Amino acid sequence: VKFYTYNILKCLKYVHSKGVMHRDIKPQNIMIDHYRKKLAIIDWGLADHYNLNAQYHVRVATVHYKAPELLLSYPYYNFAVDIWGLGCTFASMLFKRFPFFRGRDNNEMLLRISSFIDGALIIQYAEKLSLQIPQNLQSKITDRRKKTWEDLKNEKNENMYDPLALDLLSKMLTIDHTDRITANDAINHPFFDDVRDL
Repeated sequence: VKFYTYNILKCLKYVHSKGVMHRDIKPQNIMIDHYRKKLAIIDWGLADHYNLNAQYHVRVATVHYKAPELLLSYPYYNFAVDIWGLGCTFASMLFKRFPFFRGRDNNEMLLRISSFIDGALIIQYAEKLSLQIPQNLQSKITDRRKKTWEDLKNEKNENMYDPLALDLLSKMLTIDHTDRITANDAINHPFFDDVRDL
C-alpha cells in the first residue's frame, strides 16, 4: 500500500507539474503490475489542463471519489480534486472498505463524508465559497456523529493501522481544497520514508 500510494503520488506530481488534472482518480483507473512493481494511471478521458481562475465542469469524477468542491458544484477547482480521489482510494486500502464513502448522489456523499470529517467544516467551506447547501441537508450534516479513524479499526485492518498513514490520510481528505496537501508535499511525508528510494 505504501509503495504503490507513493508511486501514484509521483505520477500525480508529474502531471500536475505539467498543468494537467486527471479528475477521475479511483482504484479502477490505477493499473498495477505486481510482478514488475509498476503502475499506471489510466483513463484520461476527463482530464483537463488547469488555468487559474478558469471555470470547469463539476460533473467529473466517480461519485464515491468526488471531492467536496465537486459535490458542492464549485467550478473553480484545481489539482486538489485528484488528491481527494487518491485519499478515498488510500482510505479504502487502509480500512479494507470499498468504496470508503458510500453515497448514491452528491448530497448523500456529503452526509457520508460528514460522518468522518466534522460536518461544520463542510458548512464553513460552503460559506467561504458562497455556495448554498439546502437547509435540510445542512442540519443533517451538522447533526451527524463524527467517527474517528480509531472507530474503524478491526481485526481485518489492524495491521494497516499506522499513525503516519492516518496523518497523511487526514491531510489528503481535508475539506477545504486550498488546505489539502499537494502531491509534491505528500511524497515528502514521513509515511514514505522507507519506500522513497525503492
